[in-house]
Amino acid sequence: MAGKKGRSGRKPVQTRTYHVTFRLRPGRDNDLIHFFESIPHGWRTQAVIAALRGGDLAAGLAMGQATEVADDAELIDGLGAWEF
Repeated sequence: MAGKKGRSGRKPVQTRTYHVTFRLRPGRDNDLIHFFESIPHGWRTQAVIAALRGGDLAAGLAMGQATEVADDAELIDGLGAWEF
């Protein structure tokens, strides 16, 4: 019996999920509003993790200013020295 049907040979990755809800006020929190609105689709989690680890909102904003990404390699190059 080689294996169970429908299962890959990979072990499941253990993760923990945290959901956070907060409100930002225009005028007072414009930098954070801009940060979240400028993050490319699908990259919000990684950008928040990087900002939490590095405390560098400016680096997060720089990543979010990339409006078009040709491919994954260009996106990775645009992330610079971010550690994930």
